[in-house]
Amino acid sequence: MIIIRGYPGSGKTTAAKLLSKRTGSIFIDHNAILTFLAGMVGDDRGIYSEIHNLELAMAKKIIEENKNVIVARGFSSSESIKPYLAAAKTLGADVFVFRLAVSEDNLKLRVVAEDRKKDFNPTINEEALLEWIVNNPLQDIENEYEINANKSIDEVVNQMLLVLSP
Repeated sequence: MIIIRGYPGSGKTTAAKLLSKRTGSIFIDHNAILTFLAGMVGDDRGIYSEIHNLELAMAKKIIEENKNVIVARGFSSSESIKPYLAAAKTLGADVFVFRLAVSEDNLKLRVVAEDRKKDFNPTINEEALLEWIVNNPLQDIENEYEINANKSIDEVVNQMLLVLSP
């Protein structure tokens, strides 16, 4: 199980998509679930926990089929990531947690990118970003790998691949 976490605009989804292509892992895409399956754009308030449960169930099923899975979410609190860590442990899967570290200036630029408006992304302006950061500070997770995501997406994924390579 590969978990990618970070603030809105840090590149979680973009990195997960590229990492999935390069490794053959299955990416469970929160944005795609809401945008393409449910036709929703914007706000997941009120259904966040249900979507979380769906993603977790999908991750378990993928691991049970002996496939690698990628989950990319904010995972700001250590509590929010625990069910994924517990599921991987129960199923005997290795877990790699990557935290994408990006400067606030880069985050502000990225959240207004046109591509973010195509998918489910409630954080599409600076005010929403700053509100998210204030309300969801990223807590440290034991044994996570911090990746400098101020770089190009290829460099970010290459950093992850170095960790994943035995």
